[in-house]
Amino acid sequence: MSFKNLLPHTCEITLPGEITGTDEWGRSIHESKKPYKTSCRYVTEKAKRRNTEGESIVIQTSLLLPKECELSPEMSIDNLCDAEGYKITEEPLVVDNIKRQTSAKKLHHYKVVLKGAE
Repeated sequence: MSFKNLLPHTCEITLPGEITGTDEWGRSIHESKKPYKTSCRYVTEKAKRRNTEGESIVIQTSLLLPKECELSPEMSIDNLCDAEGYKITEEPLVVDNIKRQTSAKKLHHYKVVLKGAE
């Protein structure tokens, strides 16, 4: 079974812009990148968090993305939809961290852990 078959959702990823030069006053010129659409899987799972007050269980949300995606910790994720095109969440999705999921020798996919999606 292909990993792509396990990604029923879609989302739009917008990477941060890059500096393309300076203007006549020496200010940086930023060029924004166009968002691209990719398949993904929106996952919610219970996770245990320990702190000085003890252990608590929280809901952790993440996205599984194919290895072909270009990612950045400063990217924004919008328009998270299911297979029928209905929005899963209206909240902005903010990246907490990006984890590389590898098989024995190579990259298999990415797991993007989200901050407070819901």
